Amino acid sequence: IQVAASSSRGRACWQLRWRAGFSSLCPMTHHQLAPGSLIWIRDEEEIWKAAEVVSVSGGDIKLKTDDDDQVTIKDTDTFHMRNMDEYTEDGLSILDDLTMLTHLHEPAVLHSLKLRYDIDRIYTFTGPILIALNPFKRIRGLYDDDVLYSFITEKPSSTPHVFTTANASYRALCESGSCQTVLISGESGAGKT
Repeated sequence: IQVAASSSRGRACWQLRWRAGFSSLCPMTHHQLAPGSLIWIRDEEEIWKAAEVVSVSGGDIKLKTDDDDQVTIKDTDTFHMRNMDEYTEDGLSILDDLTMLTHLHEPAVLHSLKLRYDIDRIYTFTGPILIALNPFKRIRGLYDDDVLYSFITEKPSSTPHVFTTANASYRALCESGSCQTVLISGESGAGKT
């Protein structure tokens, strides 16, 4: 998976590239849709756009987007089911681990990463893998000494952070006495250093 965030005309642009065939592992069909179903549809400007099914008849699916636009797509068009946003007393609940998403596909991953990015949570787990997005700015307190010390524990933290990965690697090195490897991948200029 490659994730890229860049600024274009004052808006964050998101792009996700999957290995060939991954996004088609769980294709949706119009037979699984009912009025009120929440889906993601392709969009030239935003890549994926949130929409709600208004009606399904024949090969046509009538939708209302979150922008209140009325759209009709064909049942052969690409679309994916949308996860329900969950709210707590603190506001929108944002998952630290993408494997906890009910529907795990390209638009769901992008949406979750964007929500986290918007509130300066640039680190996200996807199982044991840590995804880091370049914030293109300094995030106050992200690498302070007290934050570092909070991650130095016997038991690995469930909070996504580069310090979690470093602590897990160090603990495994000490416990097993064998070498550990951390793979860091990303495009040139993505902020790997």
